[in-house]
Amino acid sequence: MVVALTGANARAVRNWFAAKNGPSGENLIDLMRHSDEVLEAVLVMAGRVDLAKVKKLGDARKQLQQMLALIDEIEAR
Repeated sequence: MVVALTGANARAVRNWFAAKNGPSGENLIDLMRHSDEVLEAVLVMAGRVDLAKVKKLGDARKQLQQMLALIDEIEAR
């Protein structure tokens, strides 16, 4: 899956997971684009915990809105 998302070769990806090498900047951006966990890890390691919190709050707000919409839908039946 990671190979498909980044376009990196399988050997390089295996090395990332084995912590032998890290992804290139371009591949890291691809990973961050597709993975909230990778994005959060990069923000925290960069000392930008504030931005990680903002993202989590936005995600929580979106989930809450979806849950409220589902409750409204159930009540309408």
